[in-house]
Amino acid sequence: MRSSRLKIRPGRLAVLTALILCCLLAAGCSSDARQTVELDMTDSQAVARAREQAARLPMPQDDGEPILVSGEIAIRAAHADQGYITLRCGGLGETRHKLQVVKDEKSCYYDLPQDGGTLVCPLQMGSGSYRIALYRQAEGDKYAQIGSAELEAQIASEFSPYLIPNLYVDYDRDSQSVLAGLMLAEGAQSDVEVADRLYRYVVGAISYDKQKAGRVEAGEITRYLPDPDQTLEAGTGICLDYAALFGSMLRANGIPAKLVTGYAEPGHIYHAWNLVYLEGIGWVGMDVESPGRSWVLADTTFAVSGSAGDATYFTVNEY
Repeated sequence: MRSSRLKIRPGRLAVLTALILCCLLAAGCSSDARQTVELDMTDSQAVARAREQAARLPMPQDDGEPILVSGEIAIRAAHADQGYITLRCGGLGETRHKLQVVKDEKSCYYDLPQDGGTLVCPLQMGSGSYRIALYRQAEGDKYAQIGSAELEAQIASEFSPYLIPNLYVDYDRDSQSVLAGLMLAEGAQSDVEVADRLYRYVVGAISYDKQKAGRVEAGEITRYLPDPDQTLEAGTGICLDYAALFGSMLRANGIPAKLVTGYAEPGHIYHAWNLVYLEGIGWVGMDVESPGRSWVLADTTFAVSGSAGDATYFTVNEY
């Protein structure tokens, strides 16, 4: 996907947090400065109410006839009108495979799990003609195409891809991150209030994991897939973990949320943050200058670090 540039001044960080890797967090963070929100997962009645809500959440379906089959891999697009396709594969062994989703001049690549499974990939580029292609590792970083298909998608709503789980914002109806998000939102009077509670909880409850950042960065960070439940349980994470957890909690509450990957300056750091679609013009505890309904940038990592100064964001992909 072609990158775009967005400059946000920290004093106007509208709505949430992003998640900047360890070089932006070198100064550390002060948990005392955070306005935290408490969550009691031992409250059996609150958990029961959250489970009832979670049981009604929309979930992707892997059904219909495949539009592309190659060996152990099958791609289905029966629900393209809801903004996603699914890919199911058996064990792929040691040979790597990639999925490419193309529309116009934009392109997204996804690494397939070598141990198999089902992936939900968003059609985040809107309605129109897509090209879906599969690639298999030939040698080193070289890949050979093993199949392709054309897809015409008429997506019902621009928000559809951002209200269900996918491979980067991964959850189901039984996920602890979903239950936690629904419990935190109970009794809230608006989407703004819900987002504020979730934001303050994530910033207060999750600590930045510098050691993990070093391990992932030393490997191939573009292949790293976050696990919101694992982040919630561990209480630590890196930028992708923050964005995935926050995104899953927002989507569980019916609030459209994007997980955005790209680069942050200074430092040209590979980074992840959120864009959230909110109703209203106010933001509890934060400065928002977005009248009416609009997408607003939320950088949880940046909030955790307490970093000061201007930040420039370069978007590469949105999930």
